[in-house]
Amino acid sequence: GSWLYTMADDDASLNRVNSSGSLTAESVLVNRSPAGKVRKSRVRSAMTRSSSGIDLLRRSLRDVRLTPRGDSSDLSSGSNSGRESPLAPASGCTDTNMLCPISDAVYLSGTMQYLRAKQKAWRSKKMTTRKVILSPRDLRSVEEGKGEEKMACEVFLIESMVLTDDTTIVLSLSQPTDVVVVLQHEQRGVVLEWFLAINTVSCNNFCRRLIPEESESIILKEMMLEPFSGGLIKRLADEEEEWIYNGGRVYQEGGKKYEWDGQTFKEDKSKDGEWEARWTGGILTFPKKDSETPMHFRYVPETKEYISDSMGVENAWKWTRHFLAAKNGKEKTWLVEGSVPEHVVMILQGLRYSQPT
Repeated sequence: GSWLYTMADDDASLNRVNSSGSLTAESVLVNRSPAGKVRKSRVRSAMTRSSSGIDLLRRSLRDVRLTPRGDSSDLSSGSNSGRESPLAPASGCTDTNMLCPISDAVYLSGTMQYLRAKQKAWRSKKMTTRKVILSPRDLRSVEEGKGEEKMACEVFLIESMVLTDDTTIVLSLSQPTDVVVVLQHEQRGVVLEWFLAINTVSCNNFCRRLIPEESESIILKEMMLEPFSGGLIKRLADEEEEWIYNGGRVYQEGGKKYEWDGQTFKEDKSKDGEWEARWTGGILTFPKKDSETPMHFRYVPETKEYISDSMGVENAWKWTRHFLAAKNGKEKTWLVEGSVPEHVVMILQGLRYSQPT
């Protein structure tokens, strides 16, 4: 199992990466001679997180597109750190994550209290208000009144991520080892959105889970179940389709009933093997009609879009206020009245994709 890193410029490197993010025994360096001929050389070395290994991997991430390659079993059992914490790094990621690399130019951005400082001294330092930008490969910041973007850290260098209180995220880096990046916001919901977004990019693009699954489940319940009191979900068609959402129960009058716990959407009292959708904090997964292969939609919080790589960006779904609409204009729009988790609405559209022809 390995990741294939493909480059946009002339110099490229293909590297095998193990569960801890280290470069393993085989690297293939590819470069072009002045005549344009491709020259390959195999380099066999045990490159771990030394400065040379980091520099090589950093070069390979310029203009990068990440593609899963081969069996991923050897990437699913590693951990990032031995740090003891209720929100310490957990094991590697699932096949679902690896099938949905994050490739959007900006995955999430927003105004945060920001600090990059020495690990032992950050609590005594003053934080500044900055625009923070999360991309598929790095975290950047922009000072107020200035347009220059400054690198905070590269995502693959994040060794651990913890919540120190309700409103503060601390990212510990593997290089430099004594530096942390701190993000803070007065609204816990915003902080949790960033917490999940950073984990999604790390997990989906580098197979490095920063949040244990049990902690992730608690966070998803807090974000996607507890705040929502109930409402109506309508599909605006000639024959209007209406669903009721009430405290985690989703149903039609006289029709099927479903349960939602912030992470899993399934038939009421369903048995194993019946229809089930799942939200990971970044990816929606549900069965696809006439296929044993599930359908995956990655959610882009920056644009509030659901994108399926198999269907193409042009067939994405996008939220505008309380409407969920297909960008191609070929599907009926969904309307929300009341307090309903947004992802439940997209899952109901997934039900339609799942119906046999």
